[in-house]
Amino acid sequence: MKRYHTRTAERLRILLSAALLFCGLFLFGLKAQASLGASFGAAGSDEPPFRYGRTQMDGAALYAYDLLVEQEICDTPAETLYPEPGVIDRESMKLAMRAFLADYPECFWLTGGYEGSLSGDYYFEVYLQMRWTGGTVMMMRQAMEQQAERLLEGIGDGSVWETALQIHDRLVDYVRYEATDKDQTVYGALVERRCVCAGYAKAYQYLLNRMGIAAFLVEGDAVSSAEDGPELHAWTLLWLDPETCVYTDTTWDDHGDEPWHFYFAVSAEQIGINHVPDTQIPLPACSHEGYDYYRQGLGLLLKPDTDPTEAAAFCVETGEDRYRLDLLLDEGVTLDGWLGAHIRELIAALGYSNAQTCGYAYTSLYKISEYRLSLEIRGGEKTEPAETTGTPETTEAPETAEPPAETTAETAVTEPESQTAEAEETASGEEETADTPPAETTEEKTAADPQESSAKEPGEDPLDGLWSGLQKLLKGAAAVIGALFALILGLVVLARRGKKD
Repeated sequence: MKRYHTRTAERLRILLSAALLFCGLFLFGLKAQASLGASFGAAGSDEPPFRYGRTQMDGAALYAYDLLVEQEICDTPAETLYPEPGVIDRESMKLAMRAFLADYPECFWLTGGYEGSLSGDYYFEVYLQMRWTGGTVMMMRQAMEQQAERLLEGIGDGSVWETALQIHDRLVDYVRYEATDKDQTVYGALVERRCVCAGYAKAYQYLLNRMGIAAFLVEGDAVSSAEDGPELHAWTLLWLDPETCVYTDTTWDDHGDEPWHFYFAVSAEQIGINHVPDTQIPLPACSHEGYDYYRQGLGLLLKPDTDPTEAAAFCVETGEDRYRLDLLLDEGVTLDGWLGAHIRELIAALGYSNAQTCGYAYTSLYKISEYRLSLEIRGGEKTEPAETTGTPETTEAPETAEPPAETTAETAVTEPESQTAEAEETASGEEETADTPPAETTEEKTAADPQESSAKEPGEDPLDGLWSGLQKLLKGAAAVIGALFALILGLVVLARRGKKD
């Protein structure tokens, strides 16, 4: 009988240990699922975002990538890596470095260049090329993080899309396009407030990451005008949820005045009009449309039958008798044609009567059907205020600051001098090349003459994918909890039988 009780006690201990292990694995799984959800769809989450570049690594490249994370994402970044012998070859190290820097823009001290000691075809030491080292890195990183906190203050109460828009507008308004010795880095963008395309893209990615939003640095070529050929450029890929990714080019949305939104949250097809990514690291399809600024209802989607009253609702007053209107042309409509037919009705919708003329100028970018229209109404009397100025009340988007007054309606937006996207680094070191923002086309008109109606297309809800994922997670959790309850009940019955025996 004593031996029987001993065997029963041993069985109970084994079963209890198995139950505890099962509970631990279950809780770990729930935490991992919650972390994944937060990294894609919960703006303001403290969870680290998922890193796309790492998902594209395997074998030796994945080992090298993880070694870089271990040695560089820490208080004292290492200058030398010591991989296991016979693992990392030249191609694996090159690919890992590319993916790591595209995932971690905050490692501004790395140039991406490196040298190494080889045994046959494999590295046993890798010497990383650094822009800065030691205490200098620590002080610069602290300044970068503090400035990031200031810029993100008050952001994050809305959806991922709204948070990404707020960061976009705040960064574009904050940074000036200018070449410096730190213009390729997050530090240059956030602390010195001056950078070029790589600095813009990395700073935007870094700020998104700090808000728990997954993002990835994209490098490639872009064509800025019909006269210029492709030049190196950098922009940002971000995820609105696990199934939905979009592109944003903060550099080309900065023209020195109020932020533009021509390149915010667009699909691969939309940005592919004049951007060609480097595909050394394969990119997702990003075929989702309807998330751009205009199809979400924050700018005017101009159709042939758009009512002038609707257009007036999107006009922002920039000075006395002056207005600005950002719009996207739908198929089958030209801006000159629509204005020629509806200019008088638009003036009336803005609250003017007896206007003699309306001067207007518009600016667009190469191959893009989005326009920034400036209006100046001359000789009219404003009999009543316009029904709305700025974004209609139905929009849930975050508010942005009013633009400064313009001196004349015909003033064209001037383009800053341009420069550089960070090229891929090899053992030979860093290479920088020129990058030119797109040339703007400005038309100036004077109109006095003359009609029709429509509504904005509602955008899709970016969080639909999240809800379906959450429902699946809850169903799975319920099934696991049921099984766990049955296991514990079995243990209790077994224990009672042991006592009786």
